[in-house]
Amino acid sequence: MRKNTLILVGASLMIAAVWSGVGAMASPQHQQASAGLNARVRALEANVRSLKSQMASTKKKVNQLVGAQACLTAQGLSSYGTGTTTGYYYTNDGGVTTILTHATDFDAGAAPTAWMARVDPGCIGASSESMQSLRYQRSPSISPKTTR
Repeated sequence: MRKNTLILVGASLMIAAVWSGVGAMASPQHQQASAGLNARVRALEANVRSLKSQMASTKKKVNQLVGAQACLTAQGLSSYGTGTTTGYYYTNDGGVTTILTHATDFDAGAAPTAWMARVDPGCIGASSESMQSLRYQRSPSISPKTTR
């Protein structure tokens, strides 16, 4: 008889536990949590769509840059003269006045003192979409460094 009583008490406890769970699921608190979850899922889905769109745009820009990269090489520069005791004479009035100045030159025989980007002239043209679309744009978040 003791065994039957334990089984009956255990079954009663299980029924009570299941019944309280059903009541909790039907409660307004559970419905609010479910509605909040649906709203969060919709917001996440909207964010995923937005990120997919941004990713497609970024891939397009990266492909343009990869195409433009083939047009760029480095060109060595050499600096000559000090502008005070050595250098080049410059005139802008047909030789009436001249000034001594320094100059930068493309000298293949000298070791470069600086480098600059060189764009292959064959890449520039009316049909060159990859280079024409890459215009200089200064980012508002980047400011020049100041030295102290």
